[in-house]
Amino acid sequence: MPTNTNNYKDATATAWGGEQIYIAEANADGLMPQDDSFSLLGIIKEDSIGLDSQDGKKKNYTATGGRLIDSLTGEPTQSIKCILKGLPKSVLEKVWKVKVVENKLQISKYTNNKHYAIKMADDGVGTEVVKFAKCSVSAKQIYSEDGGFELEVVFTVLDTGTDNPKQIIEVKA
Repeated sequence: MPTNTNNYKDATATAWGGEQIYIAEANADGLMPQDDSFSLLGIIKEDSIGLDSQDGKKKNYTATGGRLIDSLTGEPTQSIKCILKGLPKSVLEKVWKVKVVENKLQISKYTNNKHYAIKMADDGVGTEVVKFAKCSVSAKQIYSEDGGFELEVVFTVLDTGTDNPKQIIEVKA
């Protein structure tokens, strides 16, 4: 007799801080990387992780006289933003084109064409673990008197191909 593999259960707890972002190179086939591929992105500033959704483009089909016949709203754009403490080489080499010359880190380009999978998780048992299979990344250097040099990183969720999930939600055991 076949076994039921649909055993997902809703989270019994929620993340109340301590959320971390983990990063892995995105798979070319659009599938989610294995858990052991993810590594911690960096030291994330408290209360700086945010999710943003931009509405998709809306298209209206109207008849003569302006009468609305049909309407279609495209898929929204999702992005994940966080602020990282300092300007660590381990992060900068993922988001910008950098190289070490003598004892200095040289930045030659403030962009890259790499795609990453990301995982958001905290230390709590029973909390949601949210993963995105393919994201572009952008970053900008910021400075504040109380925070010093920091890096604002934005991941934009991309299409993963036909029938591949863009996002996976798990419950941390």
